[in-house]
Amino acid sequence: MSKTLTPEDRRRIAEKVGVHSTSLLQAMNGERNFSPAECVRIERESGEELMRWDLRPKDWRAIWPELLKHKKAPPLPTDEKAKAE
Repeated sequence: MSKTLTPEDRRRIAEKVGVHSTSLLQAMNGERNFSPAECVRIERESGEELMRWDLRPKDWRAIWPELLKHKKAPPLPTDEKAKAE
């Protein structure tokens, strides 16, 4: 998980973007996937409190490779870093 939220923050964001807080936690843990379009919507409507990479931690790099250069993007795992070099 790239970002940790308190249960209160998770509930507040979930209410703000119109999803269940458990769904946010499951997505952040890689246990469920919001669609790419839904991730973009949540990112936007949360005021970027949650980013796409927070909601699809396992595959965000493949879906949005342009985010690899984002200044706040999580670092590449060691195995992916070696492939990129």
